[in-house]
Amino acid sequence: MISRIFLCLVLLFFFANAQIDYLNPTYKSLVSSTLPFPYGSLNGAANVPVSCSGAWLLELSLPSTISDDIFVSTTTNFTYPQIDYIFGLVSTYSQIRILTSDNYNLDIESSSQTTSLSSLLNFYAMFDGSSSSLGTGSPSKNSFSQIVSLQNNMFSSTNSFYLHAYQSALSGVSVTFFCSPGNQASSTYDSTTDAPTSLDQTSTTQDQSTTQDPSETQDPSETQDPSATQDPSATQDPSATQDPSTVPDPSTTQDSSTAQDPSTTEESSSDNEDSFDSCVSSSAFPDLSIDSTTISKNYGNNPILIPCCGTDFSISFNASSQSDLFVSFTDTLGIKSPSGYIESQIGLFTGRSPFRKGTSIAIKREAELFEKRQNPYVSASISYTYINGVLSLYINNVVAARYATSNFSFDQFYIAPSSKLANTSNGLVTCL
Repeated sequence: MISRIFLCLVLLFFFANAQIDYLNPTYKSLVSSTLPFPYGSLNGAANVPVSCSGAWLLELSLPSTISDDIFVSTTTNFTYPQIDYIFGLVSTYSQIRILTSDNYNLDIESSSQTTSLSSLLNFYAMFDGSSSSLGTGSPSKNSFSQIVSLQNNMFSSTNSFYLHAYQSALSGVSVTFFCSPGNQASSTYDSTTDAPTSLDQTSTTQDQSTTQDPSETQDPSETQDPSATQDPSATQDPSATQDPSTVPDPSTTQDSSTAQDPSTTEESSSDNEDSFDSCVSSSAFPDLSIDSTTISKNYGNNPILIPCCGTDFSISFNASSQSDLFVSFTDTLGIKSPSGYIESQIGLFTGRSPFRKGTSIAIKREAELFEKRQNPYVSASISYTYINGVLSLYINNVVAARYATSNFSFDQFYIAPSSKLANTSNGLVTCL
């Protein structure tokens, strides 16, 4: 008898938490986002400040002017687990993805759906207490169609959502949030207002013009303190690292018999070991043809050097690939260096362009999902800038991701497609 009573109480508690109150939204507002949202930085993503410890429903109503994939994320930094809801308005790629660590092979993900959603404007994401789902329409109005779902019970509470488009700004997106009764936290937000939310973004003052020099749009003083965000492994005080800008021109120290300023020779003897044989303002690298048909992410053994005496640099090249491209930055020891590598994904097919730091190369399954059905080449203009500790990726002159690190030695890099074939041309490394 006692066990039956206990079971009934458990069931009552579960259904109370799973029952969403569609009549009383806990949050309703118009939101906007500026720059695309890479992991590790707010960087313009629209903050939807909600809190719910039970079942919830998030409904989106988009203006007809939007033509880009939409992402709804539960975090803005490397905090795991985190969850993404991806609505493929352009890439025909919709998926729920749980990130458990920076090892993408361990991600939990739903099957992607392959039908374009470009003609639709109303979408939802829902958590019923045991599974997440996303779809089109409005469940609160009993008019909806589920696209994908994913069984999970990892999220006992939800504190905020971050809304952004893949490569463009969002404006005038109507967001409505519902929570199961008794599970929403008190909030100072007016759930009935349709005024735009106040975005607490330090990067919204950046110029997004695609015609400007990327280095002119990346003033890290306008962004978060890199030492405090983005790179979870960076705990060393950047001031404690060597300033490569103090390395003299090696040509002034080669001939020990030549009479020189003693201060020049003394400085060279302490720093020249870490410098390259020459300091140049720019260096072109040859056109590449990379084959990853039998070896995934075939970086090979021919790195491209970054021959800069200072810390800041830019890289540019044109790419044509049959899958997502990957670029790995390393020190002089290469991919297998004990210091690890910083890898950048260029989401030509998946629409995802995150940075990751690690010590072993891993293939993302989300790229593989695309490659099974994508054979043609996709071309793009790719560029990177590294200025004052912030590494930025641009795809077709539009910023796609940023990553801050203060104690990594950028000596060389590798380029490879995740699978199939890729070509690069007009490659150039410029020292800033």
